[in-house]
Amino acid sequence: RLEALALNLTDPSSPHYRKWLSREEVRSLTRNEEGLSALRAVLRNHLDVEISFEALGGELLQARAPVATWERLLSTELHVYNHPERNETIFRAEKYLLPEALHDHVSGVLGVVDFESVLPPKSLHGVDREMDKVRAGLREELGWNSFSALNEDLGPPLVSPPKLRQMYGLPPVAERGTDLQAERSRVTQVVYASLEQHWSPSDRMAFEAAFGIPQDRSVRQVFGDDKAVLDDECARDPRLCDEANLDV
Repeated sequence: RLEALALNLTDPSSPHYRKWLSREEVRSLTRNEEGLSALRAVLRNHLDVEISFEALGGELLQARAPVATWERLLSTELHVYNHPERNETIFRAEKYLLPEALHDHVSGVLGVVDFESVLPPKSLHGVDREMDKVRAGLREELGWNSFSALNEDLGPPLVSPPKLRQMYGLPPVAERGTDLQAERSRVTQVVYASLEQHWSPSDRMAFEAAFGIPQDRSVRQVFGDDKAVLDDECARDPRLCDEANLDV
C-alpha cells in the first residue's frame, strides 16, 4: 500500500502528483499500534519501569528503570563506563536478548550496547578562527577549490557543501541568473528532523557564512513546526540538534 501511494504521488501523470500527505496522514499509515501495545504491556509488567516519552509516530518509546530491572528484562549484564573528558558515567552491555513477546515488534533498544561519539572541542580545527574573521569583516567570502585545500586550511575533514554534493551525487551548482538556475528553483526539497530534534537558524547562518553561501531566500524553511526551531536549546546541548542541523 505504501509503495503504491508513493508512486501515485510522484508520477507526473497521476492526478495526485505532488499532493503530499500531512504529518498526521503519514503517522496514521505508519504507526504500529500492535507493536506499541505489546511493548507497553511488557514494560508495565515491571512496576519500577516508567514510560517517559513516546514519539508521535510511535517509532520511539523511552522508559526509565533501575539497572537491575533492565538486566532482568533484557537478559544481560550492564557494566559501568566512565568518560574522563566529559565526566560522564553510563551503563552498557556487550549484548542483550529481547523478551519473546517483543521479537516481532521491536527493532532495537538504544542505550544498551551503543556508545555515543565523542563531542568535538569548541574550537574545531580552525573553524572558530575563520568565523571570527567573518564577524570582523576581514574575509567576506570563504571558499576552497578542492577538499585538500579545505583540509589544509581548516584541518581534518569536516562537513562542507562540496562534500555533501559529492556524497549524494548531486550535479554542480547552477550559476545564478541562468535558465538552469531558474528551472531548479522551481523544485522544492522537504527537509525534516527525526526523533523530535530541533534545528538552529543561527547554526545554519554560521554554516552559510563560513562557506560563502548567500543568505537569502534561496535557503528557506518551506514547511515545519515552529517548535522545531530553537536556538537556545541547541546552544544548551548540541546533541539535541546535530542531526536536524545537518539535515537543514
